[in-house]
Amino acid sequence: DLAFRLLVRRHGCDLCFTQMVHAKQFLSGQKMRDVLFDPLPRDESLTNDVDRPLIVQFAGDSSNDILSAAQFIEKQCDGIDLNLGCPQKIARNGHYGAYLLREPELVEQIVKDLVYTSHVPVSVKIRVLEEGIDATVDFAKRMQDCGVSMLTLHGRTVKQNKQMCGASDWNAIKRVKDALEVPVVGNGGVETTLDALKLMEFTGCDAVMSSEALLENPAIFHPKHIAQAQLVLTGGKGINSNEEEEEEEEESIQEHAAKQLSFAFEYMELVSLYPPVQGQTSVKGHLFKMLHRLLSVHP
Repeated sequence: DLAFRLLVRRHGCDLCFTQMVHAKQFLSGQKMRDVLFDPLPRDESLTNDVDRPLIVQFAGDSSNDILSAAQFIEKQCDGIDLNLGCPQKIARNGHYGAYLLREPELVEQIVKDLVYTSHVPVSVKIRVLEEGIDATVDFAKRMQDCGVSMLTLHGRTVKQNKQMCGASDWNAIKRVKDALEVPVVGNGGVETTLDALKLMEFTGCDAVMSSEALLENPAIFHPKHIAQAQLVLTGGKGINSNEEEEEEEEESIQEHAAKQLSFAFEYMELVSLYPPVQGQTSVKGHLFKMLHRLLSVHP
């Protein structure tokens, strides 16, 4: 939602994506569009770029639906992304997301149509194909040939979802980055700022996308944390020593609690300014992600 995007931007995030928007649902009426897409109020957006750059992420299996949906919002965003990475059961049943990777000709037609008609850059997010890294590289090249301006690769296959995760394959991301000329965004296996820098260093990718980790720690991309992580990578003293271990462990817990509660209060302040159309469901989801570790210790 808008409030959370503004929160992560405050803490160093350079580029935000909306949640995945199902194109056919988006076209069903203005009420549903208001629920699925929450930009800054029009009177503010004309003079305020605080929620830019912004990429709207669509899902679907119909060029007509996706093109029509994109026309509604392309003046309110900086890019359109086709989600080919969702591994959830609902995506399988609905014939979208990562399950379209098995139908490259259909995807090519959708992407070509979108690139041809859109007035903003078009990107795609994909996963490692079940056939392996070589097939993934070939698919990524086909997307580049279709005219995408950027490609995001999650380093797991469609079968490696939340229930059966497994390690993210950074080698696949590296291979795709080496093969493409357009910017490649690496995704998967990033839980900390240090992970993000390691991913960039290993793969050479142009940027890092975070989803789950950012929901818990909205400051993963904060410049201060990036500077500390860079010290670790270069052999500097970027982390605390282990002297007086018990005392530092207790201090670490207290600091973590204060940090997470600070994020929660800051988010709620933004919610009061920009209430999510989805209501309490969205707010409760974000608060749970930020505070669940604390609640597991102090239920």
